[in-house]
Amino acid sequence: GMSVSAEREEQMSLSIPYLDNHMALVVMPDSGISTVADMQGKNLAVQTGSTAEEALEAEDGAELKAAVANVNGFDDNLAALMDLESGASDAVLIDDVVANYLIATSGKNMIVLEDFLYAENYAIGFRKDDAALTEAVNTALRTLKDSGKLAEIATKWFGSDTTIVE
Repeated sequence: GMSVSAEREEQMSLSIPYLDNHMALVVMPDSGISTVADMQGKNLAVQTGSTAEEALEAEDGAELKAAVANVNGFDDNLAALMDLESGASDAVLIDDVVANYLIATSGKNMIVLEDFLYAENYAIGFRKDDAALTEAVNTALRTLKDSGKLAEIATKWFGSDTTIVE
């Protein structure tokens, strides 16, 4: 799965959106950070090449980027979260779906802020000319939704049903 973007829609075939996601901040419970506005002069971690980094460089992230003292880039989200845990960064900008999963599976005591930069959707990507496969996956997603299994899977892995398949 991946975030839906105009660039990705041009490069590949995408399934129907199946998951609601937010570009959000992860912080330690005692950080004193509860909103994006609280990031003034703080250090921000982000996965290099991710949609979080793209968001920071785009209009949606301009205010946050201007507020932070430093942006620390990492090869992956786990490294960014370890940097947060070490205290070197004050927050990680990350997809909340990914953050909730990583926090739940690692047992880390971190918080995904309810305040976020923007909402986006997740879809599954295929080769541009794979229309039959794309449609088969769309049918499977709708079937999983109708049976209640999609909500069950989302709740198991992300803590709540964040699915949006209609």
